[in-house]
Amino acid sequence: MTVAPVERPVASAAYGFVRFIGGGPAPYAAGKLAERTGVHTPFYVGAAAVALGIVVLSTGHSLLAEAERAQAAEAPAAEAASVPAD
Repeated sequence: MTVAPVERPVASAAYGFVRFIGGGPAPYAAGKLAERTGVHTPFYVGAAAVALGIVVLSTGHSLLAEAERAQAAEAPAAEAASVPAD
């Protein structure tokens, strides 16, 4: 969530919206696609989506690496703040 240019709750809500909107009609759409074009077509569409995801992740690798560095830097500070003083 640290890659997004918006606050964490907004990024999480957007992720959930896209995930559920895509996942809801997908079985229905795959069935209709298979009826009209053939049973193999939904698998080809899925393979294309995976390939597109690989391209997106490979081009955004620097953003992900920076987010991991930021989270690693924040972790010790968060742990120190959560430890109660004696």
